[in-house]
Amino acid sequence: MKEEYGTSNFYSGADYGLDPSYGDEYSLGISPEYAPSPSQFGLTTDPRTAAQLREVSSKLSTGAKTIELTGITPGELESIPQQHFKEINRLKKLVGTDLTFHGPIIEPTGVTKNGWNEAHREQAERQMWSAVERAHDMDPDGNLVVTFHSSASLPEPETKVVTEVIDPITGKKKMIEQIKEFWVVDERSGQFQNIPLRADYFKRRREIFKF
Repeated sequence: MKEEYGTSNFYSGADYGLDPSYGDEYSLGISPEYAPSPSQFGLTTDPRTAAQLREVSSKLSTGAKTIELTGITPGELESIPQQHFKEINRLKKLVGTDLTFHGPIIEPTGVTKNGWNEAHREQAERQMWSAVERAHDMDPDGNLVVTFHSSASLPEPETKVVTEVIDPITGKKKMIEQIKEFWVVDERSGQFQNIPLRADYFKRRREIFKF
C-alpha cells in the first residue's frame, strides 16, 4: 500500500502578486478576512511647511477620510494664509472628510528656562487663542477637535532614582525608589531652584528608606 504524505509542513509557493486577495493573511495580523480600506486610516500633514492646503489635498488623494492639520510650530502656523483655512473647509465639504487640528506646542503656564513670567503666560494664551480662531475657519459650523499639550517645557519637579538597600528587619536586598531632589519656586522672582533631600539619621532606618 502506498503511503500518503501530507504537505502541510512544506512551503507551497508564493501567491500571484496581482491577485486582489494577495497578502490578506498578513493584513494587520487580525484575520485573513480583514482587509482595511484607506478610508479607515487617519493621516497628519507635514508640520514643517506652511502649505497646509497642499498637504491636506495630497493626503486626501490617498483615500484617507480623517486628516489632522498640524500647526505645532508657532512660526509656521502664523505663516499659513487665513484664506487657506477657508479653502480647506471647502475641500472638506467637497470630499466629505473629517478634520482635526493640532495647535502649537508651547508651554501654556509661562514657564521658561529662566523661571516663570506672567508675560510669557499671556503670550502663550494669545498663541493658543489664535490657533483656535484659525481652526474655526476650517469648520465654522461644526465642532472641530483642537489638540494642545498641557505641558511642553516644564522641568521635572522631582528627581527620582532607584537604589538597592538592605532591609534592616529581613536583611534582604530590596530596590526602592527615592526622591533625590525637587524644585521650588521663588514667588517674588519666579525663579526655580532645586533642593536636594538628605536622610535624617536621627530617625529609624526604616523611616529613612521609607519601606
